[in-house]
Amino acid sequence: MELLNLLKKATIKILKFENHPCIELDEDVKIQYLNALALITNADSDICDREIEYLKVFIDSFGLSADMLDIFIEFAKNPDEKIVLKMMQTLNTKDIKYNLLVDCIMMGYRDENYCDNEKAMINQYFKMFKISDYEIECLKDIFDIFYNQDKSALDEYYGDVDINLFDYLIEYYQLNDD
Repeated sequence: MELLNLLKKATIKILKFENHPCIELDEDVKIQYLNALALITNADSDICDREIEYLKVFIDSFGLSADMLDIFIEFAKNPDEKIVLKMMQTLNTKDIKYNLLVDCIMMGYRDENYCDNEKAMINQYFKMFKISDYEIECLKDIFDIFYNQDKSALDEYYGDVDINLFDYLIEYYQLNDD
């Protein structure tokens, strides 16, 4: 069984988010989405390898150049107010807010230390998108399903946020396979 788990972990590292909703959006929206994720990587003032690896998965999945990684890391370390404003305006008008929020929480947990600064930034994103307390709880439940890779919880999910919005995570974490 250990060998199977090892193969599953290796598979996750080479997978892309094949069905991520941002894939079909224009490049500027993809960049703003990744800017939002990049800010989470440095909320604790320490961008770890696991966060960089996860950011690379998004860059590759969105069909962006691998060279963009350095731009996102630099932005995370030295955010520009004009870019942050543009990011907020761009993302606030898109139907990808639930995806962004769950992806941000996933990013916050990449270093296995979901710190207060990461929580505060994500809570600010919740406010920006006018997410209700009930929706926040649904999104946290969805996050828990994927973070714990819990197939039974996925099957039992009953919240009002459509779980099908996260098909890319279901496939990435192989929760649709028995």
